[in-house]
Formats: sequence, C-alpha cells, structure tokens
Amino acid sequence: MKKNLSISRKIILFLLSFIIIINLFIMGISFQIKNIATDTLCTSTVSEAICDKIIVIVKENLGINTDKFQNIEQAITENDYINEITLKYIEAIIEQLNNGNTEFTFNVEITAQITDLIKAIVNSFKESTNSSLLNKVIDSFSEQILSQAKSVENTINEYITENANKYASRYDTYIKIYSILISTWFKALLIGMVIVLFILCMIVTKSLSTTLLNFGGYSLFAGLTYISIFFNFVSNIFQAISQQYVGTTLHLSHTYFIKSGIIMIIAGILGIVAGMLLRKKLKNKF
Repeated sequence: MKKNLSISRKIILFLLSFIIIINLFIMGISFQIKNIATDTLCTSTVSEAICDKIIVIVKENLGINTDKFQNIEQAITENDYINEITLKYIEAIIEQLNNGNTEFTFNVEITAQITDLIKAIVNSFKESTNSSLLNKVIDSFSEQILSQAKSVENTINEYITENANKYASRYDTYIKIYSILISTWFKALLIGMVIVLFILCMIVTKSLSTTLLNFGGYSLFAGLTYISIFFNFVSNIFQAISQQYVGTTLHLSHTYFIKSGIIMIIAGILGIVAGMLLRKKLKNKF
C-alpha cells in the first residue's frame, strides 16, 4: 500500500512539475512581452516613418546630401525615444480596441520624444562630419529643424492610423491575447498559481526542503530551456506569422527572453541552495 501511494505521489508530482514549468514559461512572456513587442515593432514601423520624415526635413532645411551620412538611420532606430514612441502607439491600439473601436484614429502626443530624437540626429550629423563650417550650418538650422517636430508627429500619426486600420482585423486575436498577457490581474493570477503549486508540492512531498529543491530544479530547467530552445521555437512561429500576414519578416528580440531566462536560472539556483541548506540543517538537528 505504501508503494502504491509512493507511485501515485510521483505521478501527481510529475503533473505538478509540468504545470509549474508551463506557468514559468507564461510568466516569462507576460512580464516581458511589452518590452518584446516594443523592441520588435519599433524598427519595422515607427522608426521607418520617423527616419523618412527626418531625412526629408534635413534635406529641405540643410540642402545637403544625407546619403553621405550612413549612421543616420542607425542613430534613429537605436535611440531609446523610438521605444517610447512605439510603446505609446501599442498602448493606444489596446485602448481603442478595449473601447470597441473598429476604425482607428491616432492623435498620440510624441512631440517631446521627436524633439529629443531630432537633437540626437543633429548631433549624429555633426559627429559624421569633420567640417567645422558644415557644423556651423547644422547649428544655424537646428532650431528650424526642431520646429518641424509637430509635423513629424502628424506624419507618424497618419502612418500608424493607415497601417493599424489595414492590419487590425488580421491581428485582432493576437492583440487581445497581448492585452491579457500585460494585464495586472493576469500577472497576479500567475504569481498566485506559483504559490498554490508550491503548497501542493509541499503536501505531496511532505518536505519543505524537497519542495525547494524541486522548485529550484524546475526554475533552472525552465530558464535554460527558455534561452536555448523556447526562444527559437517562438521566434520561428512569429517569423512565419509575420511573413504570412504582414508580408515582411519580423524578428523577436532575444534580449528580453535572455533576461527572463536569467531571472529563472537565478531563482532556480537560490531555490536549490536554500533546499540543500535546509536539508543539511535538519540532518544535523537529528
């Protein structure tokens, strides 16, 4: 009877471990998806429009051939303000969907970010030249360029409105899933599940140290899998979907997957160490 009970407990523990690992995977996505989405979309949507508009403005105001300045686009796409702008539009899309809008209209205020971005671009122009005369020309027109920030904002709003209305119907389901994943109640539910699963594991194993060791192992395994396998799996699916529905291949940022994986690995190591120390303490006590 004792043997049968041991087998049944192992089966229950195996099922719990499977649920725990799946829960950790979902947590990793839920807590980082906003960053992942922002980083993934910014270079293929917002930054393209911003880059085109700024280059036009610079050409018109400075009267120079911007093709000589290879680092302009890189300076735009790698700037932190691009991520801020992209996130604003993602949040605006979610808000309009939640309000039941079927036709999008965007009037997102990004003049401040555009202004700071143009300043960064002007500096990149100056760094790209070794001509003090040209730098003086750039300085003299910098205020005129900055005065175009509102024009850039209007262009971006028009660009995002056009594309959002073009693709929204195709991505309605994905946007709703995204909305759920970033919600506070969903994150709280995931954390609550971890606590409940931990308690259930303690009931099954009847040992805190064993539960800590098991949870540490689950988290360590999930973290390593997240970085090495899970990212590639999700990335391949995402690339296929984006190619099919958008007509271009979008690439997921590996950075935030690595961050989630590292957090899981650290938590796993801490859990294993805590379990080993507790087990050692109990052995010494008895």
